[in-house]
Amino acid sequence: MSSLFGSVLEWITCQPRLSRLPPVVGDAPAVPCQRIVVLINKPNPTYDYYLRERLDMIDSVPVHLCRLNHSDFETISLEGAFVIICRYIKAAYVRRLEKERDKLAGLALFIDDDIQAVLKEPDAPLGYKLFAAYRGLWPVRRLNPLLTAIWTSTGALAEGFGGIESGITLVPPYPPHDLSHPGEKAIDKPAQSDRIRIAYHATKTHRAGHVFLKPVIQEIMARHTHVDVEIFSHRKTTALWRDNALDQERLFIRPMISWADYQVHCRSQPADLILVPLIDSLANRVRSDTKRIDVVRLGAAAVFSSAEPYLRCRMEGEVFVENDPSLWIDAIDTLIRNQERRLDAARATRASLDLMRSLTSAALPIPGLNPSAHS
Repeated sequence: MSSLFGSVLEWITCQPRLSRLPPVVGDAPAVPCQRIVVLINKPNPTYDYYLRERLDMIDSVPVHLCRLNHSDFETISLEGAFVIICRYIKAAYVRRLEKERDKLAGLALFIDDDIQAVLKEPDAPLGYKLFAAYRGLWPVRRLNPLLTAIWTSTGALAEGFGGIESGITLVPPYPPHDLSHPGEKAIDKPAQSDRIRIAYHATKTHRAGHVFLKPVIQEIMARHTHVDVEIFSHRKTTALWRDNALDQERLFIRPMISWADYQVHCRSQPADLILVPLIDSLANRVRSDTKRIDVVRLGAAAVFSSAEPYLRCRMEGEVFVENDPSLWIDAIDTLIRNQERRLDAARATRASLDLMRSLTSAALPIPGLNPSAHS
């Protein structure tokens, strides 16, 4: 049923395509940029990981952030506006963009997921699929003639939309500077407790990761009675963990929470070790390595799947493992027993954020705009 659902949605929707090559960034656009307008569904990691830091560096024009469930976009002037759609848009906003297209300095669609691939994933919740299709794919047919730029998070994702040669622009993650240069941070200090906190923080589309990790965590908890485990789980996967074979007194299942609440949780509930599996799928092959940012926010060491997205910014001292449960058990066991090894891995991932920033531009590819970068 899920694959049929995805096939039907693919038929009634279309992929983003540029009707013409985008203007060169150094050239002046036909309509000078007087303001930047960013459309987001709600506060979310996509905006924070890719756009926020870059937009904060712009002081030559005002930047307006408009949420889809608020009315601010309906009243803001589009005269000279460069509009950035962060994944999703609603039909009323498309109609306004169509009506006032001649006023725009440009219109960019930023994408960090292959939504059509996600829709075909059998375990993705139906509600998420419907929302992603309605706000992420259904409007694309009408947006395509208006788009002056398509930005993607990875080269692999760009290939699905025609590749760099068709005018797609890469906008890789650009993490906040203060995460990798935090001053006095618990990451550099020995643990104050004998207990070890392991975390697995998945999104609602990652059931395969839960299935893979369950026997791993079961064995680790059996070996180490001083280990507590925290799982963020959608309700569809929670039942998987409510198993008496797991010590429920040391297993903390958290419901999915808002992005703002999640950031507060990470700051107030740091972990010693975070598990970052990536199970092979069409959607996962085009993902970026933003999970590194979550690892650093938690002040944790990580065990990563030895998968292409995470290898991009690999640093000496990090732990990468093939997707074999026995290898994961061995790697986790080593980190539990060796505090210095955990600290080395955590420092290495923190340093990888500097590498992540160095591999991309701090400036967004907006023609005619020369942002001021603040160090």
